[in-house]
Amino acid sequence: MPKGHVLLATNSKGDSIDTIIGDEEVTLTAFFHPAGSSLKWSSNGSFKTVKSEDSIQVRSWSAPFVTATEKIEVEITDSVGRVVRTSLNMKVKKSFSFYKILPILTANCAIVGCHNNESAASGLRLNSYASLMRGSHYGAVVYPYAAQSSKLVKRIKEAETLRMPKDRPSLSTSDINLISKWIDNGAKN
Repeated sequence: MPKGHVLLATNSKGDSIDTIIGDEEVTLTAFFHPAGSSLKWSSNGSFKTVKSEDSIQVRSWSAPFVTATEKIEVEITDSVGRVVRTSLNMKVKKSFSFYKILPILTANCAIVGCHNNESAASGLRLNSYASLMRGSHYGAVVYPYAAQSSKLVKRIKEAETLRMPKDRPSLSTSDINLISKWIDNGAKN
């Protein structure tokens, strides 16, 4: 077992890593001394405790939705109140494709009477990446890297007068955020 305080990140194969690509979940293992210390984890990502023993704590970690370097910090407090911090920097390279967005569009927009192949209101079809990026009779509805300027986001956020989906419940906040993040990250296929 390592001496002192060590924070180690591994992938699903058990390989030590310093970069996350895509939606990979990382296993973080904190080795600490003395046994019985309490740990406080911090990061912009989300944690889930997997195992906690005397001097080892294992957590799975999902990175926040950004491409950046994310600092993961563990604050260790021993039984007499001494605090030690150890950290590790993870490079996060999120790959995020249209296939995360397609189910949202298929269920809410690319339906009969709206934006499917048969209806294609305003010439806009939302059942494929190529059709979405082609836009409507009026032009583009998605501006890669600019969600707030994109007509699609303005319509689903009710920032324009004609809210979408029309005559149906609004999209959930998480679905709107997912679409916005996809666009802000380049609206890639």
